[in-house]
Amino acid sequence: MKFLLFITGILFVVSPVFGVSQCRVYTCNSGYYKNSLISCKSCPSLTTSSGAIKYGTTNVGATSITECTMSGGTFKDATGTYEFTSPCKYSY
Repeated sequence: MKFLLFITGILFVVSPVFGVSQCRVYTCNSGYYKNSLISCKSCPSLTTSSGAIKYGTTNVGATSITECTMSGGTFKDATGTYEFTSPCKYSY
């Protein structure tokens, strides 16, 4: 017997195996990627030129951090201010 459990944007499939329930991530919501069998992780964030925190986005079901995309805009960090003129994908 299997049960579906939806918590904070993560769909879990819970199935008893040898009398013990095991949870497994089935898919992650937009803005998250699957980083293991049991968890989703939020895409990295950047600070906008106005000081707001902006997170990358993904399609539902992303399985890698490289699927995270940051939209265009002006951002800043300790090294200075920079601009993305078009959406950029995360890379290592």
